[in-house]
Amino acid sequence: ANLNDALKGPSDFDIKVKEDALYSAKNNLDNANNSVNDTVRSVNSSLSDVVQNKLGNLFSNSSGYFKLNYNSCSQALSSKIETSRGNIENNLKELSNLSLNFSLTGDSDIDTKNVDNIASLVSVYTKNVSNLLNDLNTLFTDSCSLADGSLDSQRLIISTSIASISNTSNSINSIKSQILSYRNAYSAAKYSLEQVKSGSSEDRIKSLRASLDSAKAGLVLANANYKKDFIVAPFNGIVKEVSLNLGEISSSNSPAIKIMSDSN
Repeated sequence: ANLNDALKGPSDFDIKVKEDALYSAKNNLDNANNSVNDTVRSVNSSLSDVVQNKLGNLFSNSSGYFKLNYNSCSQALSSKIETSRGNIENNLKELSNLSLNFSLTGDSDIDTKNVDNIASLVSVYTKNVSNLLNDLNTLFTDSCSLADGSLDSQRLIISTSIASISNTSNSINSIKSQILSYRNAYSAAKYSLEQVKSGSSEDRIKSLRASLDSAKAGLVLANANYKKDFIVAPFNGIVKEVSLNLGEISSSNSPAIKIMSDSN
């Protein structure tokens, strides 16, 4: 049947079905890629709210240099946190620019590359904020800082912000998985259409003919082996005696079966 179908070639209906499936898969992928822009804006808003609003009172900004408004017992960790805060400010500006300038080109390969680059940046910048919060939590929960009750409210803000950023990170991973799923569906639909259109190609027909010849040869061999399982008398008659039991090996020196001809 496959060979006959290949010789006839794909029907217009078969091609139309595959083309419709590809069109649907492409729309789903485009919609998912377009949602990246909304994701960037949402992540930027979440990160900005945490860093600039909730943590705003912890830092003072002088010409782009952020300094903690708190004298800690760990200058090394404080310095690390202040540097991270400055870097994150640049991250937030870049996220804002990404959301303004992002657009699809219509070329799936280029769009895939652009979306992957943006998704990677969003993940990295979210991780940077997560690391900042963890460092602040370490700083504010050491034995020296715990003695300062005025920082209790800040400790609570940091704790809730850690949970908020964790949710943001999970949302990013979920969207990335969804886009990957749509990409795989699009690739599968594209491949399926190509297979249908190439159904009558010379190479495919050769391959199907070879498979048919192989199947025929296998059938001949199977029939030959099947016939070896039977003993056929050279004349009509009845089995008078069987000298072998199940599992025994026959010998050419002793008869295994005695047959009496119908003519006797």
